[in-house]
Amino acid sequence: MHEQDVREFINDTRHRYDFILVDLEEAQYSPAWVNAPEFLTACRECLAADGVLTVNLIPRDRQHYTRALAGIREVFERLTLCLPVPGHDNQLIMAFRSPPELRGLDERLPATATRWGINFQPYWEAVQANNPSGSGIL
Repeated sequence: MHEQDVREFINDTRHRYDFILVDLEEAQYSPAWVNAPEFLTACRECLAADGVLTVNLIPRDRQHYTRALAGIREVFERLTLCLPVPGHDNQLIMAFRSPPELRGLDERLPATATRWGINFQPYWEAVQANNPSGSGIL
């Protein structure tokens, strides 16, 4: 366990991670520095070749959401997917270090659901509904 400012940790670590989750809030919203290019670039550099950064974005308003998503997409070369959190203003923004393999995902979902005990189909449908073609990886 590490107890230090995540910005310092991300900048100082030499480890590469498969998954990084940023789930922070200040005064009920995502702090501005979470979407800063410096922080996002440091997170990207900490990811393994096929790693994923997921930001639980809690935007103040539509402009905050648009700016934050644009910043994440710029740093991650548009390799992103968005997933709304039902009943909340949150958006999970998944940013990939390299393009994920989505071909055949529909056929792989049942086995993955069995393995993990989670029905992933509704999440995949929400991803497809909330990520228009050309907006990210889709």
